[in-house]
Amino acid sequence: MKNFGDEFVSRVFPQRFTVAKKQTALVCHGFGSVKFVRSLGLVIGMILAATFAQAQITLTWNDNSSNENGFKIERSIDGASYAQIAVVGENVSTYEDVTVVDSQTYTYRVRAFNEYGNSGYSNAATGSSGTTSTTESDTVAISFSGLQGGVYEPGQSDAFQVVVDGAKSPVKSVQFFVNGTIVSTELQDPYDFSFQPTTEGRYTLKVMVTTELGVYEKSVDVAVEERVNTFPTISGLSDISIQEVESSKIIEFVIGDAETSSDSLVVEASSSNTTHSSECINCFEW
Repeated sequence: MKNFGDEFVSRVFPQRFTVAKKQTALVCHGFGSVKFVRSLGLVIGMILAATFAQAQITLTWNDNSSNENGFKIERSIDGASYAQIAVVGENVSTYEDVTVVDSQTYTYRVRAFNEYGNSGYSNAATGSSGTTSTTESDTVAISFSGLQGGVYEPGQSDAFQVVVDGAKSPVKSVQFFVNGTIVSTELQDPYDFSFQPTTEGRYTLKVMVTTELGVYEKSVDVAVEERVNTFPTISGLSDISIQEVESSKIIEFVIGDAETSSDSLVVEASSSNTTHSSECINCFEW
């Protein structure tokens, strides 16, 4: 018996063979040869799935093999005749077919390969591009991060960021408009802008996001008003009497202010002969 690498050839006559090395054997009766071929070791039955978008179909599959050299992707238009359209490397489990035509039905199958041959085929995945609502216009989302919104005062400055999520293609630019007039343009993330009104009125803040697949907008309305500084209010006080044996007594009242929180107000009280400052603020219930 001679050994030629991974093949063993025998020129002996017997019809029974004892094989020490576990391989696949082809037995020929009479004079002939016995050839041992190394097993592929590739696992078939990969689960293939496809996502269909406009002018693009994305294939995904399970990589069940541990010794593949890669995967071969085949495509069919009629579901019967297949042609190989791509080869990807080992441990790759996705492929994007950008050569498709919208509304055309395609069927795909995938198989693994190594230096010893091919595995069986995966299941077939069939569908048409442009038939599902997974286009960029359906998935892109624009938001104002950090924008105060609502009511501003003249001269107030409000810095914020525009956040773009769900874009299926690179963002080329983000533009910021105030009442239809462009204020600034950002070409790279983060997209930082600032709203600085100088006069009272109603304002529409709009951003325009341009990607390689489309143009998308989002707007928000705000107001700019001069805020009137009103006087704080205080409830009425009741007359109280303090007996000679008493050192103090509580006066209850309620205060408020439209522009200032109660914690920031300074409260003072006075009597006919003594002035009490805000150091005694805890003496009051309000």
